[in-house]
Formats: sequence, C-alpha cells, structure tokens
Amino acid sequence: MMPERLYGGSVLGLDKSRIHIGKMNPFARFFLDKDVDRDRLSDALKKALDDCPYMKYSVVPDEGIFLKLESNSAPLPLLYEEPEIINSEDNNGHSCAVYAKGNMIGIVVSHTLTDGCGLFWFARTLLDRYFETEEVFYKWAGEDDYDIDPLKKKLPVTEGYKCASFPEGSYFSVKDTVEADYSNCFIIKTPYAGFKSLCKEINGSTQTVLTALSLVALSESYIENENYVTARVPVNARTALGIPHTFQNASLANMRLTVSTNDLRDLKTLVSKIASLSASRNSADEIAYQCNLCRDILYSKSREEMYKLINEYMGQDAIITSNLGRGLVSDSYAGHITAVFAGALMFPLMVYGIPVGDSMGFSGYDATGKGEYKKALKKVMERMGLSLNEIDSATGKTI
Repeated sequence: MMPERLYGGSVLGLDKSRIHIGKMNPFARFFLDKDVDRDRLSDALKKALDDCPYMKYSVVPDEGIFLKLESNSAPLPLLYEEPEIINSEDNNGHSCAVYAKGNMIGIVVSHTLTDGCGLFWFARTLLDRYFETEEVFYKWAGEDDYDIDPLKKKLPVTEGYKCASFPEGSYFSVKDTVEADYSNCFIIKTPYAGFKSLCKEINGSTQTVLTALSLVALSESYIENENYVTARVPVNARTALGIPHTFQNASLANMRLTVSTNDLRDLKTLVSKIASLSASRNSADEIAYQCNLCRDILYSKSREEMYKLINEYMGQDAIITSNLGRGLVSDSYAGHITAVFAGALMFPLMVYGIPVGDSMGFSGYDATGKGEYKKALKKVMERMGLSLNEIDSATGKTI
C-alpha cells in the first residue's frame, strides 16, 4: 500500500524549489567499457521498475509543508541526457530519471522519494538486468517494512539520554562560492588492493580511512587557525530502526565526527580517533534522537522554532564523507564498469568512496570555487603510497 504522506521526505523538501533539481539530488553515473545498448537498457529498465516499484512513484505537494507520493502509471522513458528538472514533461512527471549517453548510464532521483540506499538498490538492479545476471539484487518489494516512513511516529529514546555533545571553540566551515555545477566535481581512482593495504597498515576501516584522508586534505587546502573541524557521515539507519527493507529515506541521522586541527597531523592517530567517535555517535539512541529532531522540525509551532531546530540538525559540518560499499556493482560485471561517479551537489564539500572491482574510487565535489581541494586530496593519497588516476566525471575518461 502506498503511504499517504511523506514525513522523512518532507524534511528534505522544506525548500520545494530544490526537490526535483537533478544535480542537487542523489545521482549515479556508470561508465562502461563500450557504448550502451539502448534497446537492451530499455528492456532492463522496464524489468528493474517492476523489481523496484517505488521508483514509479511521483512526489507531489500535500497539506502545508508536507509532501506525499502519487502513483504514476506513465512510462519512465530512457532519456538521452540528465534532465535539469527530474519531473519534467519529457520524463512524464516522474521523480526518478534514467538516461544513457555514449558509454554512460545515469540515474537521478529526488531525495524526497528515497535516499542514496534506495537509489543504489535500483541502480544495482538495473545493472543486474542489463548484464543479465542469474539473480537481481533487489527483492524486498513485498516485505512488511517495504514502505515504512521512519518519521511517521516518534521513536523511543532511553529516558535521560542526551544527544552527543561537541567541544566549545571555533569550527572550520566552508561556504559555497559558486552555484552547484558538475564542473566542480572530480573522480580519483586507486587500486583497491593498495587502498586496503593502507587501511590495514593504519588499522582503519574503509570509512574511517576515507574520512581521515578527506579531513587531512581539507586541512592542507583550506583550514587556517580554527580549533575544530567536523566531518558529517550519513547513517543508513534501517537496521537500527528495525526496518531494513524500507525504500523511504532512512538516512536523516548523521554521525558528526569532530576533531581538533592538531589531530590532523598524524593519519594513524586520526583514524583511531575517528573510529572511537564513530562508535559513540552511532548508537540506537542517537539515531532515534536525530530522527525525532527531524520530526519536530515538521511539527514546529513557529518559524523561529523551526529554524532553531534546523540549525541544531545541520550542525557545523565542514565536509560530508561516505563509503558507498562494494554492493553497488556486482563483481560478475565489474570488469565492464570503468568508473562510477555518485553523489549530490547539496553541500560545499563532499567525498564518496565507491569500490568497484579492483579499483577504489573517490567521487568528490568542491563548491568553494578555489579548486584546491582535489589537488590536496591527491597529494595526501600519493604521500600515503597510493597510485592514482583522475577520471573526468562527465566522460569517464582518464585525464
């Protein structure tokens, strides 16, 4: 049964002018080793939509600040370009768009419909269908928790629980100086074996090392004299909330990892601190607290109260980092995927990790207009012994 109202989606849709702008919502581009067979992809798209029926919904206005889902029986066409506005007439008003251009398959979805996890479930299933694997990845449309909205009800929090606290002092922050544009994006690839060897050497997970490298690069490109810097790591809260199969947005909670600028001087020490902070910031109570905070924003009694809650939710983040994991692309056809570019141009600095086959990819976005962050990240990675290739995020070709 289709939900009557979007709660989690409505939080992200408070600025309704942004909910269907392509580049400001979750997207993924897959570059193949040869041009896309459009007939084959069109057939794969029809099958993937049956596998993932939530991608057939359209997000439309509801009462007041709320949004809701509406069934859209019109076909989801295979486009030739990513639409500037997802729910365009050419896309039959859908809140998801799929396109193919040369050797690239692209997908973009409104964040109010689903989160990155929902997008990647669909993307993986579409690729499975295209490459005709024996089984397809997504198979949860019939589960009881398929469409549960994490924010529909207030979540239980242990009595007396207080949210994670942060040290007092000045925090480094980055401001957008240019409009959201793909020209400020980049892809860096390094051999997966080399990256995992580095993780083992400094005793870190893929996520902690990704965050540490991203923060060190930030310190070498922008930070001057601030006491603290915070990395924001989105949390897929499905398992913690007991709704592992919902397509609805379950990534509203975030781990905020605050370190001092002195912590950025030694990578191994930094990784250890990030791991410790992650453990304390990823509790069931903290996730529930943040989800309830989002719900409170929707039900705030005044604009003043709403902005106060939004400021608490947004925090003082300098950069967003997230490891998307190996599940995005099956190993059975990873050899045909030359590069992956994924993200959303929502925050000034963002770095996503995307392991595919024998490569570890870093998708980045830098809206500061200086263009220094990519150079710094490459220098830090090379200093750690990683060999690099830079990939054009528009063509997938090595630069």
